[in-house]
Amino acid sequence: MTSQPRILTDNQKLFLSVLFDEAGGDLKKAKELAGYSPETRVSEVTRSIRDEIIELSKQMLAVNSVKAAKAIIETIDLDSDVEPGTLARAKARKEAAESILDRVGVGKKDTLDVNASGVGNIFILPSKNKT
Repeated sequence: MTSQPRILTDNQKLFLSVLFDEAGGDLKKAKELAGYSPETRVSEVTRSIRDEIIELSKQMLAVNSVKAAKAIIETIDLDSDVEPGTLARAKARKEAAESILDRVGVGKKDTLDVNASGVGNIFILPSKNKT
């Protein structure tokens, strides 16, 4: 059985639209731009459309993953003789880009190798890395 798409109110649709555009992610501003009453709490607005907000956020990260990949590649091309401030900004930009790529599933994957022996319910875990 396939589920029917949710029917959103005009205010909810407008809220989602402006949240990722004019409001720049500011929930309060999106609430105002969508025409909700000033007395309406942000939590009242977002509670019912939480899943839609999450899905649109995932889409935004996926779309911007290309920029993130490009930013990482651009840091590779930086000369070592550039200004220190430029290197610091490039490093911060690279870390942000890596974070985006990790969230969309393109970045590094953390794995844990667990070996189980046939001795009842005892698990032998790999040794901790000393860092």
